[in-house]
Amino acid sequence: MDRLPDAAGDRQPARALPFVAADERFLDLVRLVPAIVWEADGEDYRMTFVSERCRDLLGYEPEAWLTEPGFWETHLHPDDRIAAIVAADEAIEGVSDTRLEYRFRAADGTYRWFHDAIQVVRDAGGARRLVGVMLDITEQKALEERLAHAASHDSLTGLRNRAELLATASALLADAAALPVGVLFIDLDGFKALNDRLGHQAGDAVLRVVAARLAGAVRGEDIVGRIGGDEFVVVVPRATVGGVRALAARTRRSVLGEISLGDAPLAVTASIGTAISSPGDSVDHLFDRADRAMYRSKRRGRGVPGSRPNRRAPATSPG
Repeated sequence: MDRLPDAAGDRQPARALPFVAADERFLDLVRLVPAIVWEADGEDYRMTFVSERCRDLLGYEPEAWLTEPGFWETHLHPDDRIAAIVAADEAIEGVSDTRLEYRFRAADGTYRWFHDAIQVVRDAGGARRLVGVMLDITEQKALEERLAHAASHDSLTGLRNRAELLATASALLADAAALPVGVLFIDLDGFKALNDRLGHQAGDAVLRVVAARLAGAVRGEDIVGRIGGDEFVVVVPRATVGGVRALAARTRRSVLGEISLGDAPLAVTASIGTAISSPGDSVDHLFDRADRAMYRSKRRGRGVPGSRPNRRAPATSPG
């Protein structure tokens, strides 16, 4: 029977592992993190450590963070600065963790979005310091904006969609400073026949041109949208009878005119109905009155405006 190897005599001597200082190991780990790792004094936000990833993400050398007073605060976006500093102060005061989202100015002058996970640490002597990880979320924010825009805007024309128009008008009706609220319903004349004759591609081109013309005819505070098919809506805050009538005339003139589709210019007209809110009006009731006024306009003849204004509103134009 073969002899089993002697446990002690046959054991290979263990190789000694090279000693790596704790600081060097920490830096090796930090270099692998796809974010900016930082440390700061809890009293004055003076940076005491910043990882080299700041060079890749923002274009700054770590030395700039460490030597320039107030580097973090001064590079925050003006719209985010106060909220971020207040949140950090509250975390320091409560010795608690916090998570912030803010825009930070890069060396090229652009702003990038960061999610900053911050921990407040108290040392044995009671002094506080901050340690954080700044993760670049610029692409995530851009995606969120695109999704929000897609959810609230018409994909064909880029105007607000029906849900967004209703939500906006409802919010205005609840805001005393925006009352009364006016609504214009705009319906293209003969659009179905145009679609049947020239096809949906030509019809889509007409809708895009009309949308651009309408957007250029309204005031900056007015909201233009497409609620479906060939129907458009303009929501008018602080409306007056005279102002809504003037706006209806402007939008009608903006829609009128030929649209060139290859060698076949098309004449476009629209029927417009208007309504102005009364006290206690719901958004559905207001839109319904403008819609019915538009159909009365269409029955009277193309391009002839119809209205259901609140006669108690002043008759001066808003501009």
